[in-house]
Amino acid sequence: MCLLVALHAAVPGFPLVVAANRDEFLERPAEAMAVLRERGPRILGGRDLLAGGTWLAVSDRGLFAALTNFPSPVRDPARRSRGELPLALAAHASAGDAVTAFCREFRPADFNPAWILVGDRHALWYIDFTAGDFPLARQLPPGIHVLENRPLDEPGGKSEAVRAAVAALAPDFPPGGLWGVLAGHAVP
Repeated sequence: MCLLVALHAAVPGFPLVVAANRDEFLERPAEAMAVLRERGPRILGGRDLLAGGTWLAVSDRGLFAALTNFPSPVRDPARRSRGELPLALAAHASAGDAVTAFCREFRPADFNPAWILVGDRHALWYIDFTAGDFPLARQLPPGIHVLENRPLDEPGGKSEAVRAAVAALAPDFPPGGLWGVLAGHAVP
């Protein structure tokens, strides 16, 4: 995935709005939407047909988890698939529970690096899963959060342009507005 937008407590009547596009590695076979897990909870998302995981998962409990990749020309095939990570997070009852368990059970050294957002109607979390022995997690304040293939707080032309375009949609927030923002692939 290249771009992930999360509006946490930023749209009246909608505690969490998530939009994403997957516009990298388009030659990698994928299924756009599938049931990734039938129950306990039921989880939907895109399916990576090569490794079997996902880049974005949503549970029937209202929890989502998604990742963006650390840009690297080479993936280490000896490491576990990052596609496991959104599935593991989405299996929990709440974003807070998911992050707590995740930070206890997963090590960045076992996977190729990624950045992750996980949220529900009550909280949104950012996880830096790029280095070290433990993930670095922090709860995010209400607002518009844009994650691309770089750390969340690192300035970038694409993330800043997307944040400004999403902010311009307020206060009306027209249906389909995020679609138009994500359809643009120009990097300022």
